[in-house]
Amino acid sequence: MDNSDIARKVFWGILEFGPRDLLAVSQLIGVPYHKVYATFWRFYNDYKLTILASPNLNALGLGTVYFDIKPTKEYRRTLYNAFFKVSNLNMLVIDANDYSTIVGSLYVPFPSRRSYVGFFEYLKSQGVIESYSSAFYETKHRYGLIVDYFDWEVGDYRFDWGSLIERKPETSPIQSSVSLADRIDVYILKELEADALQSFRNMSESLKRHNLVLSSRVLMYHYNSHIVPRKLLSRYRIFRNLKGILRIDYICEVREKNKELFYSTIRRIPYLDVEFLDSSHDLHVSNFYVPYHDYTNFTNYFLKHVSPYCEHMKGHMSLSGQRVSVTIPYELFKDKQGWVYNPLEQAQRVIDEARSLVSPRA
Repeated sequence: MDNSDIARKVFWGILEFGPRDLLAVSQLIGVPYHKVYATFWRFYNDYKLTILASPNLNALGLGTVYFDIKPTKEYRRTLYNAFFKVSNLNMLVIDANDYSTIVGSLYVPFPSRRSYVGFFEYLKSQGVIESYSSAFYETKHRYGLIVDYFDWEVGDYRFDWGSLIERKPETSPIQSSVSLADRIDVYILKELEADALQSFRNMSESLKRHNLVLSSRVLMYHYNSHIVPRKLLSRYRIFRNLKGILRIDYICEVREKNKELFYSTIRRIPYLDVEFLDSSHDLHVSNFYVPYHDYTNFTNYFLKHVSPYCEHMKGHMSLSGQRVSVTIPYELFKDKQGWVYNPLEQAQRVIDEARSLVSPRA
C-alpha cells in the first residue's frame, strides 16, 4: 500500500474509534501501530484537520431547534452578540444573503419540545425581534469528511458530481426521553465534542473552572464505564480546514411520495455536514460546508437533483467568519434533575445583554 492508501484506511478507522485509541484503529484496519501513529500525525498536521466527537443526543435526551429571526431595528447591531448568553445555544450565524437575519440552533430537552417556543415569543413581546420561524427536530445526523473522496496527496476533495455514492446516516441504537448520562459524563462529552484529542489530564484541569476537582483517573473511569457501554458517543467526525468555506443551509418540506428519493439524493453530496429531521420526517434541514471554487457545481446539483422533491424550500448562507458552534449545554445539567431548561430565563439573559450593548451607543 502507498501512503494515500494507508492514510485512507487510518482515517476511516478513526471515524470508528477516534484518535485516542490508535491501537484499536491498527487492529481494525490491519496496519502496524507505528505506521498508523506516524500516518495519523503527519496528515493531521499537514492538512490542519480537525477531529470532533459527536455526543449521542438521543441517549442524552436532547433534541434540536433550528430557527431564524429578524431583530428589531434597535437591536439589529447587538442581538447576534447577545445570543451568546443563551446557555443551550448550539450554532449561530449571520445570513450572508440578508444581514438582518440571524440563523441558529438550540439544544432543547425532549420534555421542552413544545414549551421552547416561549423563548422566541418573549423576545418578540419585549420588542427585541420582529419575527421568527422555528421547529423542533428529534433526529440529528452528523457527517464529515468522506475519506474515499479525499486526495491525500494534495489535501482536498476529488470526486465526480456525476457518480456520487449514497452515505448512510449515523445510527442511534439508544434513544431516551431523559439523559442516560450523569454530570461528569456530560462534561467529558462536551470536552471531546470541542477537541477529540484532549487528554483526561487536561479535562481535569479545565474542570477547576467549574469549581469541581476530579482526577484524570475518575474521568477515565466514567469514559470506560459509562460513555462507551451506554453508547453516549456517536461516530467521530473529521473536518478539513474550514477557512474560506461557505456554510449553506436548506430547509425543505419534503413531499410524502418523494421521501426515500430525497434522502438518498441529498446524502450523496460530499459537503453534507448535518441534517435535522422532525418526527414525521416531512421537514428537513441540511447544513453543507462548500468551498468557494465548487459553489456553482454544488448549487447546480442541489437545484437539479434535490429541490424537485421539495414542496417548499428556503436557504441561508454564511461566510467562514460569521458562524460559531457551541458544545452541549453542560451548565444546564444537574445530577438529580437532569436537564434544567427555562425558556423565559434564557430569553431574559439575551434581552439584558442586548440592552446593555445598546445603552453605550445612546
